[in-house]
Amino acid sequence: VSQFKGNQETATNKTETQKVYRVLGVNADGSAELELVIEWVRMKADCGGGGLPVEFDSKAPGANTQAKFADVYKNIGKPQANLLCAPTGKVIKVKEMSLVTPAAAGSQSIKLTDMTGRDDFNFLTVFPEEPIKVGKTWIEKSEIKVTVEDKLKETIQLQRKYTLDSVQGNVATVSFKTSVLTPVKNP
Repeated sequence: VSQFKGNQETATNKTETQKVYRVLGVNADGSAELELVIEWVRMKADCGGGGLPVEFDSKAPGANTQAKFADVYKNIGKPQANLLCAPTGKVIKVKEMSLVTPAAAGSQSIKLTDMTGRDDFNFLTVFPEEPIKVGKTWIEKSEIKVTVEDKLKETIQLQRKYTLDSVQGNVATVSFKTSVLTPVKNP
C-alpha cells in the first residue's frame, strides 16, 4: 500500500518459477557440480487504480514479443548459477551467472560472480558427516532476514530438526520440523 497526499494505492505482485538443478558431474571426492536453470516464469503485477493487471507467462504464445519482459524471457532456459555441493549436500561454492551486453549475432556472453557463503543457496537437505541409521535425527540452525517495515530487516534464527524415516533402495525419506528460535513479537 502506497500513500501520497491522502491518496492510497494498493499494488500486488506475484511470481512463480520452475527451477531445475542439473547435475553436471560428480567428482572423485563425492562432491557434485550442479547448474541452476530457470525453465518457466509466470508473473502478474496489479498496480491498482482500475488499470489492467500486467501478466507474463514464458510458455504462452507470443511471450518473446512482450517488451516489458524481454530481459526475463531471454534468461529462460539459460544457466543462472553453477554450484559445487559437498557429499553431505552442503553448498560449498556458488558462481552466479549473469547475462551481459548482447554480443554479435544476438548471442549472450556470461559473467560469473562468486556467491560463496550465501545461505540462500543452501537448498539441499544437509546430512551429517557420519553415517546415519533409520530413525536418527540431526539438527541444523540457520538465519533468515525478514522485512519488518519498508527497508527495516530483522534477522530470525531458525532450527530445523531432520529425521531419516526410511531407506528403500536408493531413495531416502527424510522428514523435518522447523522452529523459530528468535522471539518474535511483531505479527
